[in-house]
Amino acid sequence: MPDFPVLIQKLTTHFIWIDVEAADQDEADRNAIEMADLGFFEFDEDVEVVDESDWEVNKQYRCLDCGVDTSGCGEYPLMIRDELWYQIVPGGEGMLCRADMERRLGRPLTQEDLIPLPNRRKR
Repeated sequence: MPDFPVLIQKLTTHFIWIDVEAADQDEADRNAIEMADLGFFEFDEDVEVVDESDWEVNKQYRCLDCGVDTSGCGEYPLMIRDELWYQIVPGGEGMLCRADMERRLGRPLTQEDLIPLPNRRKR
């Protein structure tokens, strides 16, 4: 079975990225929550978790169409010009993988469609 990336969170302060072996993304999400609830993950020593809230899956980086995790699919960071983005996502909210951006546009992305990203400093 393939591994699926899952971002799980407890409240808004404790996040863990894990790869979960599963048949599909939904199963991976369920398995990740179950593993977290059973205490399979440990935080760094300096993080104290004192709340009793439940773990949940954070889906903010999932493609609106296919559900792939856009932060872990190897295509990003990738940004397109605002006018194109609002053409294919009228409300502007959400994420799309490259394949679904191109499907919604009806053509492949070109270099002119992309917004140059600033170089990140290496530490």
